[in-house]
Amino acid sequence: MKAGLKPIVGLVLSIFVVWGFSLSQATAGTSYKIRYYKQIKANDSVRAAIKQGVAELNRLHYKNYPGAKRIMRDAVTQIGYANGIRKKTEKLAKEGKWKAAYQWSGMELQYLIKAVVKARVAKNLIKSKK
Repeated sequence: MKAGLKPIVGLVLSIFVVWGFSLSQATAGTSYKIRYYKQIKANDSVRAAIKQGVAELNRLHYKNYPGAKRIMRDAVTQIGYANGIRKKTEKLAKEGKWKAAYQWSGMELQYLIKAVVKARVAKNLIKSKK
């Protein structure tokens, strides 16, 4: 290879390496975007289940049971944490930070699950008192 072509070949190879890296990063970003929206859909399903559970607890008059009332107060706190995280995930998604948005949406689910568990415990407590 002629000496004058070596820098050009090196430059072309460098461009392909950088292009390949950018392409893989874009694909990873797209993958996290898809994962994020799937997680948000799952979180919304849990939120719907929570609403149904709270409606049932209201029909059982959970506020008449001090233990259930304390447990539900904690469940509401967990939902408040989940709501705060949802705002954070939405902000990250708007900024195109899909990986971080996806990871935080998983944290939102954890708080929602805690609320579900607490509501279930409150319901079982009420049922055991009747």
